[in-house]
Amino acid sequence: MEKRSVLKTKGKFDSRGSFRTWVEINQNAVKKNIAVFRKLIEAKGTPRTNSRKRFGAGVKLWSVVKSNAYGHGLVQFSKLAEKLGTDGFCVDSFIEGVRLRKEGIKKPILVLGPTLAELAKDAASKDITLSISNFEILKHLSQTKTPPKFHIKIDTGMSRQGFFLEDVPKLIKFLNSKFPEHRTSIIDRRLSGIYTHFASAKDLNYPTYTDRQFAKFEQAVKLFEKSGLSGGKSAGGKHLIKHVSATGGAMILWPLAIQRTRTPIRQLAEANKTRTHLKLENYCERSQKHPRG
Repeated sequence: MEKRSVLKTKGKFDSRGSFRTWVEINQNAVKKNIAVFRKLIEAKGTPRTNSRKRFGAGVKLWSVVKSNAYGHGLVQFSKLAEKLGTDGFCVDSFIEGVRLRKEGIKKPILVLGPTLAELAKDAASKDITLSISNFEILKHLSQTKTPPKFHIKIDTGMSRQGFFLEDVPKLIKFLNSKFPEHRTSIIDRRLSGIYTHFASAKDLNYPTYTDRQFAKFEQAVKLFEKSGLSGGKSAGGKHLIKHVSATGGAMILWPLAIQRTRTPIRQLAEANKTRTHLKLENYCERSQKHPRG
């Protein structure tokens, strides 16, 4: 029988016996799942499985822990993931990012959801990276004395938030004019990434829409590369982080050129190699049988 290492989540009371329903997380299974993703993105195997050939060297694995880590416990799961070597964290709100910092999380944190402009100063002081999806918040950052690091989100078809592809030339012009520092400073201190969100990547039987989104994202990335904002030699060797996300898959960040052969989501969606690590338990005092009538 497998020896299980259970992650206990804290609630209103320290004792699990104070609750009638609780969630147990198998830490060994979490460790194995992270190892599976690591193997997929760092493998040096055949072209079919060689993710370095697909994505480029330096691929990083970030844990998406938004909305209480999807029920796993924001703080508890993040501390475990950091211990297991995750490269960074993605949260839904600035509040979640602050909570992780207060709990001692040191790895990079990216807020995926929108953030109020007045919180930009706090984000900078706590080293929390924001997602920028419109010109209004971008204008505010350009007027902030010490703006936080930020990633630009491109709306390629999710229709939730982000700049449209046709707005990218205007966006690049704005970044170059409102952030006049040399490019090394931009990459290091402010603009540090660009990403998009797939709408239906989990549907592997209908990849057409995902392919279309990926093609749009590639166009946006090429525009940034052409402008020099993507980093490289002009940015002191620093590269703009490029990544894609989707609820049905994983979030992968890589600092080099994106390979077109296949999207990261499909490359990593090998569910048969991962293991269930969350278990819902419920305490039942007794079961009663009632007479008919």
